[in-house]
Amino acid sequence: MINLSKGQSINLTKTQADLKQVTMGLGWQGAGGRDLDLDSYVALQDENGVNLEFVYFGNLSGRGVRHKGDDLVGGGQAGAPNEEIVITLDNLPGNCAKIVCGLFIYSGASNLGGVENAFVKLSDQAGTDVVRYEINESFGKSKSIVVGELVKVDNEWSFNADGKGENHSYSDIRRMYAQGQTAQTESSERSGRGFLGRLFGG
Repeated sequence: MINLSKGQSINLTKTQADLKQVTMGLGWQGAGGRDLDLDSYVALQDENGVNLEFVYFGNLSGRGVRHKGDDLVGGGQAGAPNEEIVITLDNLPGNCAKIVCGLFIYSGASNLGGVENAFVKLSDQAGTDVVRYEINESFGKSKSIVVGELVKVDNEWSFNADGKGENHSYSDIRRMYAQGQTAQTESSERSGRGFLGRLFGG
């Protein structure tokens, strides 16, 4: 497995991994063991930055993408993913050139300064870990993080370790990427909390 630092990238195609399917695992813990509910997402874009799909807790599947479910408290074992998103590269839209992966706060904090042991790892179809990026920066002024990007150039996929903190809330991110998608499962994802509760933290 290759460990990346912020700003580094790797050509996944040249790792000889089985890239028919990639699982993106994201992990984190709340400082001091407190509950910290973050949500992971991926946004598919074409080479011009036009949004194609947005997969997150309220829309768990898209073309070539499946979110395996929502972790509500952000605990668990350090080093183990809290949430996983499975990407079947051959089933993506033909014009998909970029997959943005990120995290945003739902509850438990007003910023990401209380996040510990955050990371993203990519595993291939055989379940072998290919790349891992430990996110060691402090994000005390950020509400969300662009963790990394999968980028396709000349039919080869690379992963860029971004680690870019942003001040975008859930509603901001959904507005940027959803492009008219309805929150299909929001009423059932959080013990009966609906869209308004999700939006305003109720």
